[in-house]
Amino acid sequence: MKYILVCYKPSGEDTCRGCLMESWSSDFEIFKGNDNDATHIAEVLGEKMFENAQRDRAPEWDFTLFINGLEPYDCGDENWADIDNTHNNIFSKAELVCKQKKEEHEKKELAKAKKQFTEFSKQQEEHDRAELARLKAQYEQV
Repeated sequence: MKYILVCYKPSGEDTCRGCLMESWSSDFEIFKGNDNDATHIAEVLGEKMFENAQRDRAPEWDFTLFINGLEPYDCGDENWADIDNTHNNIFSKAELVCKQKKEEHEKKELAKAKKQFTEFSKQQEEHDRAELARLKAQYEQV
């Protein structure tokens, strides 16, 4: 089987109370492959799905997967089941890739937050100790 994955992101703009806040142009990417590349196509699709999950305002990627030049609903009755199963398998693998990327991202964010908290705690402790030393010195003189 031959695969073609088309990822398309439309152009658009973000406005707030009539003011242009941000604008973006359209973009598209095409990935081709054969039976050996089905896993790669699923990984690319999963990465794009993860990008969609990280977006807050910009448009999301739209995906179209052609298998042997057809989408699942375009093929005749004789090929429909095989192409539909392959289509569903690739999207299932892509969702797993997306889920793994989300978990990795959450772990990185958690580690970053822990590091920031540790640094803040150290700075706060140093500040508290310096303040305590200053107050002790001030009241010992009295």
